[in-house]
Amino acid sequence: MKLSNCNYEVSVFFHSSTVRLRDMIADSAEREAERDPGNFRGSCACIFHRPAYAYPYDSFDGLRRYILAVKDKTGLRSRFRGYVAIDFSEWADHVDEQYFHVFLMYLADHVDGIHYLLFFGEKEADTQVQILRALRKYMTVRIEDLAKIGNSREFRNEAKEA
Repeated sequence: MKLSNCNYEVSVFFHSSTVRLRDMIADSAEREAERDPGNFRGSCACIFHRPAYAYPYDSFDGLRRYILAVKDKTGLRSRFRGYVAIDFSEWADHVDEQYFHVFLMYLADHVDGIHYLLFFGEKEADTQVQILRALRKYMTVRIEDLAKIGNSREFRNEAKEA
């Protein structure tokens, strides 16, 4: 995983252990930021956010909370640049709802210098297809495998350097 190689793609993870995934991503992002700090802006290399599901027609403040979380991590810079990991596990069965699409439209409009990592938990193949169809309306999607990240040569080398 290298921020400079992401080319405005969104990485999508379907895995049951979002905690393990989160730890691996955080470690990898911090090591990458230490090696190449010019690619990163803000007070950290990776931001994690988990928007709570909002029923249709209820008040939806998930996007506002996300914006404030990113703004909090910008540090002295005017904007954040790095990895943003969003755990959409609560939304996985609701990807056709309007609030989810509003969130995706916002993310698609704010991709410059940010690589999004979207977590959906472990889902059946039909649900995965539905999620990917919704995401592809707004962004380029790359499906990631936790085993590939943990076993990749780059990740193993990063782990040895630490």
